[in-house]
Amino acid sequence: MTFKPNDSKLLLTLGYGYIQSRIDGSDSNRSQEHRIYQEASIPWNINNRIATFHRYRFEQRWIDNNKMKTRHRYNLFFNIALNQASFEKGTIYLSLYNEFFLYSWDIIIERIRLYSAVGYEFSEGSRLQFGIMRQYVGSNAKNQLQLSLHRFIK
Repeated sequence: MTFKPNDSKLLLTLGYGYIQSRIDGSDSNRSQEHRIYQEASIPWNINNRIATFHRYRFEQRWIDNNKMKTRHRYNLFFNIALNQASFEKGTIYLSLYNEFFLYSWDIIIERIRLYSAVGYEFSEGSRLQFGIMRQYVGSNAKNQLQLSLHRFIK
């Protein structure tokens, strides 16, 4: 659920996620996570062609029925219009982001995500992106292809 205060660009969100994961190469070793999160997002346009988006998220996580763990996330997004002077229907754009994950009890970065994609705005505020995310967890790194649909609240 997302709330946008009147006369503000701030977006406040309360959400829930169910995540099922597995260790690479193993079909039997799976974990289940229930997650509740609160986030604040602030869009900020540098100019008509370059848009940024700051997101801070606080998560409460229950993994495999263990006690609750908390985590902080900060993400900085950049969208850069390539074929038009501003974002509108028909715009092809470059999307970039960098996200840091911090455990609540330490100031240790748990993971980092770097992302780049090409996107297309097919109607006002509705976009489709295809790209690659490189995720670092400790000394391990892996790439993931992503196809995503985005709807922006104006």
